[in-house]
Amino acid sequence: MADDQDGYFLIFQEMQGGIVNNPKIAIDIAELVVANVYGDNEVKLQRPFEAFDETDRWRIEGSYNRDRKIEGHGPIEIWIRKRDAKIIDVVNPVIMEVPEEVQEIIREEMSKKK
Repeated sequence: MADDQDGYFLIFQEMQGGIVNNPKIAIDIAELVVANVYGDNEVKLQRPFEAFDETDRWRIEGSYNRDRKIEGHGPIEIWIRKRDAKIIDVVNPVIMEVPEEVQEIIREEMSKKK
């Protein structure tokens, strides 16, 4: 009996857009995750966060170093499934300046593969 009720609840939640059915909730969850993993200072550094609707999930992106002009870490990205609020992925990219000679080698190798 409980299984049927759980199934109906999930169907109802999906009809409502899932548990995480708006960008504010997605951002609030993302901030909690960032605080838990990286600390409160990182939350302050990454604000404001922006939420992008990716059909069945939200992609939340921090704002720190979004233009990637500073070496070091960049904007944190968190993927949250709408249906059940599952955290799918947390990414904290590292931004590195690549010397021009290395870029040329990469371009040459990539052109060989085309």
